[in-house]
Amino acid sequence: MKDLFTFSVYFGSFLSFPFLIFVIWMMKKKKMRFLMSFLLLLSLSFIWARFVEPQMLIVKEVKGPTNFALISDLHLGQYKGSTHFKRVVEKLNELNPNFVLIAGDFVYSIDPKEIDDKFAPFADLNMPVYAVLGNHDMAPAGELLDSSLSEILSEYRVTWIDNISVIQDDVQILGVGELWNDEADLSVFEEVEEDLTNLVVVHNPDAAYLFPEKSVDLVLAGHTHGGQIRIPYIYKWVVPTKYDWGKAQGSYEILGNSLFITSGLGEIGLPLRLFNPPEIIHFN
Repeated sequence: MKDLFTFSVYFGSFLSFPFLIFVIWMMKKKKMRFLMSFLLLLSLSFIWARFVEPQMLIVKEVKGPTNFALISDLHLGQYKGSTHFKRVVEKLNELNPNFVLIAGDFVYSIDPKEIDDKFAPFADLNMPVYAVLGNHDMAPAGELLDSSLSEILSEYRVTWIDNISVIQDDVQILGVGELWNDEADLSVFEEVEEDLTNLVVVHNPDAAYLFPEKSVDLVLAGHTHGGQIRIPYIYKWVVPTKYDWGKAQGSYEILGNSLFITSGLGEIGLPLRLFNPPEIIHFN
């Protein structure tokens, strides 16, 4: 576990079930009914955010220039493992896009020895995968000091495109390195082929403000988690970006380039999601 606080929340959250039973039992007392009703609502909301919504998996269909899927912020490690990721892979195979793009942040507080086991479901994915690293995937901004993640996922046919471009099915896919780690090399935009559909994968959407104007068809990003716990107005305070992204998910127009932010699949900090279930974005 990352620290004592998150350790306490993770395991202490199981006490919410006996607390819920206690609240229901106390509601039979008329003098306590108003307070217990409030605590009942609070308890059910917490149980939903802790045990139900983070395990959900939804697919958002979005109109796009070609048939592909976008995922981000898997954060396997402290809170999620191979079981949840296996469901993601199964859903991707069911959608059957031409390829999958991953906008970084594969891990969260993970033991490097566990990487192979937690990402093993990649072996069952039936289409090409192109990915960039996120701030949690490497030091100094993140936690992994070695190249174990890149090496192991390469064995599962994940193609790393940090600061390079590839062509897949007449689509040019450009990757931009992680902004917080000073890995963003914008010279990759010199490789743009204007006669092709151009997609850019980047982890932090803030990087889009550095891109050349009207240079590509679509930029794909993650990082924001959509606020993760979407309590109105409050969630904006925890979005880790320099710029104000409003709802912190969905479609934007930045310097003449279309941009889409996914709220991702995993959690950091607290093992909670509220009004913001894990998602796969299917462009078609």
